[in-house]
Amino acid sequence: MIGSAIIDVGIGLVLVYILISIIVTQMNSVLVNLLNLRAEHLRDGLEKLITDPNLRYELLTHPLINVVQSEMSLQQKPSLAKRIRSVLRTFLELLFAPRLTKRSDTTNTSYVAPTVFADVMIDALVKNPELLAQLQNVQVPQLIELLKARVDDVNLERTLEALLSTASTIDEAKMKLVTWFNNGMDQLSNVFKGHVQYVSFMVGLLLAVVLNIDTVYMAQTFWNDPSTRELAVSAAQTIIRDEQRILTQTPTTENSGNLSESVERVQQSIADLFDMQLPIGWYNLDPNVGTTDLIILADPKTDGRNFWNIIPTNHSLPEWFGLLAAKIVGWVLTALAVMQGSDFWFNLLRQLTNNKPPQNG
Repeated sequence: MIGSAIIDVGIGLVLVYILISIIVTQMNSVLVNLLNLRAEHLRDGLEKLITDPNLRYELLTHPLINVVQSEMSLQQKPSLAKRIRSVLRTFLELLFAPRLTKRSDTTNTSYVAPTVFADVMIDALVKNPELLAQLQNVQVPQLIELLKARVDDVNLERTLEALLSTASTIDEAKMKLVTWFNNGMDQLSNVFKGHVQYVSFMVGLLLAVVLNIDTVYMAQTFWNDPSTRELAVSAAQTIIRDEQRILTQTPTTENSGNLSESVERVQQSIADLFDMQLPIGWYNLDPNVGTTDLIILADPKTDGRNFWNIIPTNHSLPEWFGLLAAKIVGWVLTALAVMQGSDFWFNLLRQLTNNKPPQNG
């Protein structure tokens, strides 16, 4: 049945997207930890919130916040291994975090409690141990006068004055600061999610090219080869049964474990992906020389998995350009697909398997 074949092709593609999305999530967790992205985003957000340089430095280095190291220890001349790691890290930062400012004095602090922020702000504004000891006796107008004396940035001064002038007690002033901080962190959270989406696309594109996960080629293969299609449908049914276990064991950028465990998960997931014998990966075979024991699903001269076809000298320029253009389109479609995340594709896979027509016979 044509309808059943179309659904099976969709199931095959969604199956691959689920598996790649899981690997991308695992690799995202590695990159977020390796590049300290959460802490850098938090620092960026706090620097945009506190625009006065002196007050900002005092807050970021405060022991209760500790986003920035207050003192940099003297370092010995780095070893060759450290210099190589530094170059690799710089390359990864340019590729996956090009717009994010990276600084060597940022700590690993990735979260600040709103109430802690409010307490530190009050502490920085009052800057008087005796008044702090009897903080409940401080009036809001007095606090506003103190902030005018402490804050040099006009815009921040006006913002805080407008914020605190509506409070009648110090406790209310603290709650105003908490609300102000939460609003800033909500915007920061949206920025971070957007950055993770960008990282997901870049990681997905990198995987698509390196592992040759080409949506166009996969769709053609699933359509033309019923046995591959049936294999994918069977694997998809197994994935659906194991959905809960897979999702609970998949780390997120917030909860990813240590770096070595994350790398091991990525390696295992890639191995599991290739064990399914899906139409992905590369082989290199000159069709004009000899034979091979490889399972070839198409003519090696046009097969999208044959790396021989990517080499320009093996085809006429128009033919090579057409093959390469089709590959690029397939890779980009795969990267765009995995940006949706495994939850999205699991939901779609459930719908496809539930709507699959029964087999005759």
